[in-house]
Amino acid sequence: MNKGKIAIEGMKIFAHHGYYPEERAVGKEFIVDVYVDLDFKDTLQSDHIRDTINYEEVIEICQEEMKQPSKLLEHVAMRMVERISLLSPKQMHIKVRIQKPHPLLKIPMEKFYVEYESWP
Repeated sequence: MNKGKIAIEGMKIFAHHGYYPEERAVGKEFIVDVYVDLDFKDTLQSDHIRDTINYEEVIEICQEEMKQPSKLLEHVAMRMVERISLLSPKQMHIKVRIQKPHPLLKIPMEKFYVEYESWP
């Protein structure tokens, strides 16, 4: 096995997520990171995109899922992982992190984030 990792980090996507109605109404910028571990064997031999994951398709999935308002980021991350897993028949370990910078909470904080992972 020629294990490799594909990382797409720092996607800034404006969305309307949050537990409280005012958060969903106003919206804010979120930061999304995606990590995919998979076997690179076929890709190393073919040098063809069909043997790996197309980054543009991953980005499109993330943008589409962020457009659908949710109360919980956990739900959004789970939907992303499920859809990304359908991009290839290969066994993959997928991790999605969604960060919420400067959340409106009782104390000031830089960010919080949610991670969701699939396990082959």
